[in-house]
Amino acid sequence: MRGFVPLLCRFIDFGATAEAAPVLAAVAALPELLEARASRKIPAGWLDARRVATELVPAGWWQRLVFPANRPEGTVAKAAYMFCMLEQFHRHLSRRNIFARVSARWADPRAQLLDGQAWATAKGPALNALGLPEQPGELLGAAAAELDAARRRTADGFAGAGAVLLDEKGRLHTAALPAVPDPPSLIDLRRQVEAMLPAVDLPELVLEVKGAGACSGQGPRPCPPSPCPGPEGPAGQEPAAGWSRRDAQRS
Repeated sequence: MRGFVPLLCRFIDFGATAEAAPVLAAVAALPELLEARASRKIPAGWLDARRVATELVPAGWWQRLVFPANRPEGTVAKAAYMFCMLEQFHRHLSRRNIFARVSARWADPRAQLLDGQAWATAKGPALNALGLPEQPGELLGAAAAELDAARRRTADGFAGAGAVLLDEKGRLHTAALPAVPDPPSLIDLRRQVEAMLPAVDLPELVLEVKGAGACSGQGPRPCPPSPCPGPEGPAGQEPAAGWSRRDAQRS
């Protein structure tokens, strides 16, 4: 972060809407906060609460991270605050409330809208081509009525189900569903599969497979002769009668 944030703020010219302007200002101040030195009142790992935008910290778990209970008085957690501001920055950047002024992908989409005389010239042909009225009130009212009717039909369909409820704001609420127990056949199958699995150490298995590939000529190095005698006798001799080469390698 110490290397990334200063470069981000120095070499990219960002702009923001009125809603996201405080977040952009808070991120622009991060390089200076990174260089803040510890003092007697502000220990290392903490920031002076008067120098940060505490009002931008959202409710929930970010509050517990930025303002921990054991923090020194008048401070905020340095790392948590910086990551919180970067998360807010990324959220606004994804919505184009924060944008890069010189960019093809991250530019402000509102800057491409027609205005003034250009819009007055293109307005009539554009509305005719799209089949839209000049005043959108009636069209939006009809769409809102259709959406509300669909919500009411859906809510009526849930009327007989006690576990599902659709409130007036269109939010769906569901009750906790009881867990379905595993059938005896599944329990027995799981037991049989676990009994069939060999008890091996994963690192040893990886090394064994890698060594088998090298011995077969598919690996990057040849297989060295085994120093341990097996059924084939001393190293370098052929396997004894009744033993296949595969059995010898397994042993």
